[in-house]
Amino acid sequence: MDAKRVGSLIAFLRRSKGLTQQQLADRIGVTNRAVSKWETGQGLPDVAVLPELARALGCTVDELLAGELTRKGSEEPPAAEPPETPAPGMLLARMDDPASTEDLDAAAAACCTRPVVRWPRLVLLLIGIGGIAAGLWFAGTGLMGTSGQALRSALVVICGLICCHQAIFAGRLRHQLALDMRKNTQLEVYDTQVLWPKNGRTLSLGDLSAVCAGTGSVTLIWDRVPTPIAVVVPETASTFSQPDFVARLQQAAPGATVSQITPPRLSRYVKGLLFALLGVLLLLPSVAVAFGVTSCISPTGKILTLQRDWETGVVTDLHSHTQFPYPVVGRMKEQWLTGDCCAITYQTIDGSTHVYLATYGDRGDGLSYYYVQSALYGTWRENDSVTSPGYQLRHDGEITGVQVTPPDRYGWTYDNNVQFGTIGLALCDEDGLPQWVVVLGRDYTFDEHDLPAAGSTIVLCPVSMDATAPITLTIYTPEDQQADENAAAEAAKPSFSRDIACDVTPGGVYFTWDGGITTSNPLSGDSCQQYGITEVGDLQPLVLQENGAAFLVEIDYNDIWIYCTNDRGQTWNSHQLFHDRDVRAVSDKLLGFTDDSFGYAAISTEYSPGAGIAVELYTTDDGGTTWQQKTIPTPQVGRDRAINGLAFGDAQNGIASLESGTENNWPYLFATTDAGNSWQEIEVPWEDTDAVWLRCIESLWYSDGRWYMQLTQNPQGRKVCTFSAEQLTGPWTCEKTEDDLR
Repeated sequence: MDAKRVGSLIAFLRRSKGLTQQQLADRIGVTNRAVSKWETGQGLPDVAVLPELARALGCTVDELLAGELTRKGSEEPPAAEPPETPAPGMLLARMDDPASTEDLDAAAAACCTRPVVRWPRLVLLLIGIGGIAAGLWFAGTGLMGTSGQALRSALVVICGLICCHQAIFAGRLRHQLALDMRKNTQLEVYDTQVLWPKNGRTLSLGDLSAVCAGTGSVTLIWDRVPTPIAVVVPETASTFSQPDFVARLQQAAPGATVSQITPPRLSRYVKGLLFALLGVLLLLPSVAVAFGVTSCISPTGKILTLQRDWETGVVTDLHSHTQFPYPVVGRMKEQWLTGDCCAITYQTIDGSTHVYLATYGDRGDGLSYYYVQSALYGTWRENDSVTSPGYQLRHDGEITGVQVTPPDRYGWTYDNNVQFGTIGLALCDEDGLPQWVVVLGRDYTFDEHDLPAAGSTIVLCPVSMDATAPITLTIYTPEDQQADENAAAEAAKPSFSRDIACDVTPGGVYFTWDGGITTSNPLSGDSCQQYGITEVGDLQPLVLQENGAAFLVEIDYNDIWIYCTNDRGQTWNSHQLFHDRDVRAVSDKLLGFTDDSFGYAAISTEYSPGAGIAVELYTTDDGGTTWQQKTIPTPQVGRDRAINGLAFGDAQNGIASLESGTENNWPYLFATTDAGNSWQEIEVPWEDTDAVWLRCIESLWYSDGRWYMQLTQNPQGRKVCTFSAEQLTGPWTCEKTEDDLR
């Protein structure tokens, strides 16, 4: 059995009886979807429904299976009379004649939902080829110029590719649509699909892209399927009037665009002309560069136009009709420094870098002419900060020429510098090569003494082919200098929160014993800057007493000095520790006083292979005026140890702790009863503590007939243990272990 022939016979007989697919399905007990599949050749009726189907259609089962009606004798089968009214499930009768081919190209252009088809294909193609050729040519020859010109060339190439793609696509699409309109003749349109009985192909009305009503025909467009398809239905083939037919199609395909095919309007040509004009505008800059002309516009609307002779390299500023002093090789970098001054940086054949400033006339009345270098008289700064002024330019009677910092450079003199117009100046070295350009700012004015007025600015920019950023500098007037000096003096004043206190300011280190009414300044601001002292923490260890103070300073690499006063800062004494020693990295600095007279200090270094550890210990009996070096406590076994803790209870009795290293968790402890002249190692019941390790001794005091000492984990831990003994040399007992909450 041929499914297509069977389906065609079923459809023919059903229409002959004026039945819809749904009516036929109801008679034989199936769905209208099954009838649709049979009629389109996508399936065959089941054997069980063949007898009932044959009775409903008025034929035999054999005729149904053969797909054709048989003759009886020599008589022809009676032709089916077409119904006077169309079948309810069918939009069109069968169409056997081809549609009219008039204005098929116009219909294709109007029906396509992609607007690019409406643009002139030839114009698109010419613009695309021109854009691609121009962009690639400039990229290949390295003549793109600045980054803006390079971006413009890239944009031209991209637009060219898009134009070429759309032109080719538009041509193929219109050709395909017109071809489909001419060849798709025998078809049937149902309420959900279009059928070609000859080949059994179907298209769903739900996938329609557009329905276009023309003169004497209706065009159906599917342009979102893999291959665009167009079907032209003549008005004579429709069982309805054309408006009713279009309305039925719109109901069957609600997503389709419905339009009326009309002759081309003027707006279509206007759109094509505007698109062509846009393409020409994109190509013009690239064409201009080919003829050596480049241009750019400043933020204020000034237009810079340069003409370049590609053979000689001579460049002319067309605004002022001025030629560059040197031939140009390669690209030029254009940079607007102000709204009326553009710096053009270029290189010559010998590889040197030069600059040309394009200016646009005098900003004043134009009746006077002045030298830009003279207008730079004074000091100019980038920032208002006193400590960080940024870039500075200076030109006054105390220096020769112009100085730019950083870097410090003298020698920008009248003989070497080159002026451009009345607002620009190139600072050149001894070889005549520009290093900086200076342009007077838009707000530059003179005061009554013909000097830069307050608020005047200049623009400073380095000369380089690489990307550079202009720097705006402001005139530094005497009033500004006085204000900065006052601000610096205010910042240098110390601020104290207590009666006895210390403060570090830009002016140096300050002490007070009366809340700031009077101060003492043992170290100046220059010394603090030299030694890296920026806060009180840099003076540790620091001792402040009722009548005196003491602190240690690492002046140079491991060059330790001690500063002391015992008269409230009226006089200061300084002594160098570790003198005449090969000092290595300092690990511990210890300092303390038991009263106004007796004090102690100890310094240790880290262990160094071959040199060991350097340790020194000192005491004073006169408040730090003089210091005496003392004996160093040393373990009986092992190498020397660094002193990491030292505490005295009075002028005679003290305890020192030495680091234990990795040998155990407890420090070595030594006691002295003769002000550090001799030391005796003492034992402590470490096992009675609740701490797993302790680092050093922190304090020592005598109370109620017993000595007390406190050992700490600081700074690595928080545990603190307190021990007591009747004699300094022991035996010691553990009093308590607690957390250090300070």
